[in-house]
Amino acid sequence: MKFNRISAGMMVLAGFLGAGLVSVEASAAESESLVVSAPQNELIVEIHSAMLHPMSDSVDALSDDHWFEGVSLGLGYDLSYLVLPGLRGFVLYEAVGKSQERFDGALDLDWMRQVVMVAADYGPDLWGFVRPSVRVGAGYATQKLHLTTNRAESTRPSDRTHDLAATGAVGLELYIPFGDDPAGSLFFNKVTLGLGGHVGYMFQTAAEFDELTRSGDSWQQEPLQLGALDMNGLYWNLGLTVRVRF
Repeated sequence: MKFNRISAGMMVLAGFLGAGLVSVEASAAESESLVVSAPQNELIVEIHSAMLHPMSDSVDALSDDHWFEGVSLGLGYDLSYLVLPGLRGFVLYEAVGKSQERFDGALDLDWMRQVVMVAADYGPDLWGFVRPSVRVGAGYATQKLHLTTNRAESTRPSDRTHDLAATGAVGLELYIPFGDDPAGSLFFNKVTLGLGGHVGYMFQTAAEFDELTRSGDSWQQEPLQLGALDMNGLYWNLGLTVRVRF
């Protein structure tokens, strides 16, 4: 009888110890999973070549083929752990321009457009090296136009416009997978390079070049009026993407 009581007590004690060990192991596994899934902040830098193709005939004076080239820059932050998985926020800058001669060089037109936007970019990382995406943005644009004739350049007529702009585009990014070896290079675990680009449509309010005035001219003259310039059209960009985790 005494032996049975001792055996029963030992069995109860073993049961408590076993439950405690299972609980400790479960807590350790849970802690490990939390460490593995800890969020990583990520900055994204885009340096792209850009092309703009307005659809309106109003740009005929600036370009025979309606193509304008320049540069597109972007600085983004991964919002996956703050808002929605796959979502990035961007500040974008784009500058395109054109210099065009008319009338056998008697008239030169120098035009430039600059755009600053905030944008949302959504897309999943697939297989560790591919990211398709959809991008929408809105912001502020300026355009500047200079006309140069046979007169001195210091008196050439010029005008600047201020416009609202918006964009919608689809994109694709191919990148080198991040390193995941704790004993490997810290650089490759935190930094990766990729090739990325977008194709989309750019919306912009019409620019009214109706106040072209001469700078440095001693004679009082009426400003030139060249009417509205419609820059709505297709665009694409392609270039380097840098992603940095910290």
